Amino acid sequence: MPPTTNKPLTSVTLIFSPYHVGIRDHAVGAGPTRIKEAGIVDTLQDLDIQIKQVDIPSVYDFEGDIGRSFEVIRRTAKLVAQARRESSFPVLIAGNCSGSVGVFAGLCANNNNAAEVGCIWFDAHDDYNTPDTVVSGYFDSMGVAIMGGECWKAQAATVPGFPEGGMDLRRAFVQVGVRDVTVEEVTRVKEGKYAVIWGGGKTEDSERVDYVRDLDRVVREKVESGNVGKEDGWEVIVHVDLDVLDKGVGQANKYTATDGGLLQEELVSCLELLATGVKEAEGEKGRIRPASLTVASYDPTFDQDGRILRTAINGIVAFVEGLRDTGTLLRVP
Repeated sequence: MPPTTNKPLTSVTLIFSPYHVGIRDHAVGAGPTRIKEAGIVDTLQDLDIQIKQVDIPSVYDFEGDIGRSFEVIRRTAKLVAQARRESSFPVLIAGNCSGSVGVFAGLCANNNNAAEVGCIWFDAHDDYNTPDTVVSGYFDSMGVAIMGGECWKAQAATVPGFPEGGMDLRRAFVQVGVRDVTVEEVTRVKEGKYAVIWGGGKTEDSERVDYVRDLDRVVREKVESGNVGKEDGWEVIVHVDLDVLDKGVGQANKYTATDGGLLQEELVSCLELLATGVKEAEGEKGRIRPASLTVASYDPTFDQDGRILRTAINGIVAFVEGLRDTGTLLRVP
């Protein structure tokens, strides 16, 4: 079923991608397996939802970090496209954030109009680097730039469904919680001119960022501009890098957790807001239509008390509940 139709979906497809630069169960690649072992499948089935699951198979036959990573992206795209053809909602549980490039391509493969697909991306980092701007050489800091068609263009063109030119970030992209960035990265994001809800502490009118309020406002402004979506709403990828969480919650991966991020309840509330379509008033149709959910960048090694794991599961459950309760996703008969 093309994702542009409004018929209810009949299931959720959990796509487990346990890879860090194509290496299975290494670093953040161990996160998807840990989330699975913690019972995410059974927990979602308890919501009276049909759950399908699939693991992306080994990519060791491909050369180097970049070659393996793009094969993971290609396989992700195919699985997302297949899920939507089967009237299933794709949930990607991934090691690397670049997996959402594959999600975007998979949605576009069915949609045939990349202009109708946007993205709301939660992350402490901008992920807007390119090979020409990143000093560390870290591939997974480039996911947003790849999605926007700004780098790795030849490789991106090998991903089934990836549209020429990528996503128009200025028009269709929103980033939430960015705060662990260099001066150069801040400058680049500002030059990119896409919507950002910056994290990092106090604002002029509040002791801390009100993420739920600001997300609601930014999405409304996007839709009311008339530049995104269609009459039946704006279709969006929802992407969560778990290091968007505040330092007080815990450390999601090797990057030192920072203050000014989302608290557990804030992330869950944001996901509930997006799953239910950012409604303007009681009974009114939602302004956005979630097309997929990605949860990424969780390394269990750094989650000593399991708070990050619990938050990830609670967020996924709240999101799927929202889809079910608004009729986007059907209950099992």
